[in-house]
Amino acid sequence: MLIDREPAPMPDSKPTIVVSEPLTGRATQYLREGR
Repeated sequence: MLIDREPAPMPDSKPTIVVSEPLTGRATQYLREGR
């Protein structure tokens, strides 16, 4: 449950990150990698 793909209102093909997760640092890295 690291990355949750939610229908974001923005035209982005990137998975939405849940800030409520305790692994925000790692989640941010995933976004920076473009995953």
